[in-house]
Amino acid sequence: MVGSPQREIPHSLVERIEKWNTKATTEFDCSMTRMFWHACVSELTAVKPGNVHCFAAGHGMEVEHFLKSAYAVAGVLGNSQLGTAQKIYQSVQATRQAVAMNTNLGIILLCVPIAQACSAMPTKTLQQSVHDEIEALGIQRSRLIVDAIRLAAPSGLGKSARHDVCEPVNATIREIMAFAQESDMIARQYATGFADVFQFGFDAMAQFDSDQSESVTGLYLCYLSAYPDTHVCRQHGLAVAKEVQNEAGELCRKFQQAGLTGALFDQLLSVDTQWKQRDINPGTSADLTVATLFAHQLVNEVN
Repeated sequence: MVGSPQREIPHSLVERIEKWNTKATTEFDCSMTRMFWHACVSELTAVKPGNVHCFAAGHGMEVEHFLKSAYAVAGVLGNSQLGTAQKIYQSVQATRQAVAMNTNLGIILLCVPIAQACSAMPTKTLQQSVHDEIEALGIQRSRLIVDAIRLAAPSGLGKSARHDVCEPVNATIREIMAFAQESDMIARQYATGFADVFQFGFDAMAQFDSDQSESVTGLYLCYLSAYPDTHVCRQHGLAVAKEVQNEAGELCRKFQQAGLTGALFDQLLSVDTQWKQRDINPGTSADLTVATLFAHQLVNEVN
């Protein structure tokens, strides 16, 4: 059943998700693509304060936008004729065509290399294969990835003293991301071989063996409480990002002690409302949650 046992997802939304699931199951015959779709839907059906989820829309976006975006990207991921850079660019293109907004650039940048790398398992670990995939991206293919970032036009991107994405690209994507890693958690994954996903994220998931939507909420809170969310930081500054991190830390401790009880569920929704009223959207933590869910499924499939 979709949703948390503490709160039912609106029936109309359950029907929409089930229709999308049927469509995806019918049209995607690749297990990797289905796992990506499942990771995206799982993240949407868990309560995530400040981010869009099945219990509350926000920031001018609704769950339907993300379902359409996930479906568009899944169609690109399943194309074995495309390389990593092409898939990233075409995923952004497909998303723009589907919803005419940037709903998922972080998810694309994280999940495309993971999807591309899974073919090397079990000869290599998935993390090693992701690292090798990124290392193999030369300047020409890195230019296409930067073009994808420009096309997505993420808000709050700003200017950079070096490797600015608005300037001509004369470095590899790993070099570009390494320069940006202190201010962007997505960039940090490219610079560190996705260490946060495969180490911190996998360790966090090992704590939870309850209802699936609870596990996703717990994973999201772990990310949000461990790092200042860099999307919040770009939008509102480091002080606000740390305030959100501290508040998430308290929620995470309560979750680890009691799980998603009715009282905590109501508190999460209250915080969700407060943050959305302040236009606070911890989008990077949500992106890392999707990537971790996706990678975890792939590793479990092989093991």
